[in-house]
Amino acid sequence: GKSGDAGTILSQMASEGKLVPGLTLRPLGSGALAIVWKDLISTTRTPLRSWVMLLVIASFPALFGRAFGGRNGDAGVLLWGFVFTLNISNIFLLSLRDMLRRADIMKALPIPPARLLLAELAFGILNLTLLGWVSLGLMVLLGIGRGPLTLVAFIALPSLAALLLFVQTCFILLYPNRNDQAQNTVGGLLGVMASTLSLVPTVAVGVALFFAQVGPLLMGLGVAASNLVAAGAALSFAAFLWQRFDPTD
Repeated sequence: GKSGDAGTILSQMASEGKLVPGLTLRPLGSGALAIVWKDLISTTRTPLRSWVMLLVIASFPALFGRAFGGRNGDAGVLLWGFVFTLNISNIFLLSLRDMLRRADIMKALPIPPARLLLAELAFGILNLTLLGWVSLGLMVLLGIGRGPLTLVAFIALPSLAALLLFVQTCFILLYPNRNDQAQNTVGGLLGVMASTLSLVPTVAVGVALFFAQVGPLLMGLGVAASNLVAAGAALSFAAFLWQRFDPTD
């Protein structure tokens, strides 16, 4: 887990009979689509207890928002968003770290760098979004988060998930060696700092639209649009780093 070798973890689980059995399926598509198909099949073979564990982890931000947000729904949603986005996104970077272990093969594939990274992170973005929606729904069930910011968070969460994963991808490519304590510490700290700073435009746009008395639907769309612009810039920089990534270094 520390080295990010998700393939070895899955192989060990398969040998112990812990993976969900499934039909042998034919390959589908080529290039980036084939990578997405691979991740889809891996997702369907994930055991139920792993999903339960993820749901338990996703419940903590909701409990945090309920405990410290009190009856103030908007404050609870803001606390939830901060805790959720910064503490759960790392879980969905394992596939990327596993890809770096096969970088000599992956770099030889005839797939543009940005498309390759997007394909590798597609299910991470999807899973992070779904867990976020579940966590947000749990907070509503707990009696808070029923204000307009809940709808804003629901709409903006997919774009925010993409932004966070793309930003952290840049630092994984800059500091790829998880077994090097210095790289692991520096890369982790910088990744968290960059993810925190990436929330600033989101909050700024949201506050500006709030004072402009824009409705929650348009506010959510505006925040999502700003997130997508920032996510595109982060993905472009990550693709630039991937092109220059030396797997033999």
